[in-house]
Amino acid sequence: EKERALKFKSPVTVTVLEEAAFKAELAANRLAPAEAEARSAQGMMQALGLIAPNVDLAAQVKRLSTGSAPAFYDSAADRLVIKAGPATAFARKILVHELANALNDQHFELSRPPMEGAVNEAGSAFEALAQGVAARVEERYMATLSAADKQAVEAEQRRLAALIPRDIP
Repeated sequence: EKERALKFKSPVTVTVLEEAAFKAELAANRLAPAEAEARSAQGMMQALGLIAPNVDLAAQVKRLSTGSAPAFYDSAADRLVIKAGPATAFARKILVHELANALNDQHFELSRPPMEGAVNEAGSAFEALAQGVAARVEERYMATLSAADKQAVEAEQRRLAALIPRDIP
């Protein structure tokens, strides 16, 4: 609230799920739409020479997803979904990002179905703006962490980066 100079209009609904249920929710809310977007963009990306003709972009998006996020904000359902587990420094950093999304959603309605799947860049621009704001709040939060917590976050980010398949185009 302080970083955005906005107040939450109401408490954020929080759902805590065990790992299997969380992964299913994450796949439904993030992976399925990302795969659909990849299928939509594949022809254009191949025509521009950004990916080879034999690349199945949706399959590559699925491979890229590690399912390791500790939380996400579901703007369609107006709820924060958290994977049960310890509140590590990395998990807290992600929670700050997702709470920034929740705050923005309460003021600017992040779920905009007419923009989803649009043939212009309006949806991508809106998403970039919303995520940029959340990333800024996250960075400001990171600046307040102790050196040990910053090192723990960086170690977790390195661990997650190591999970990315090296042959992703």
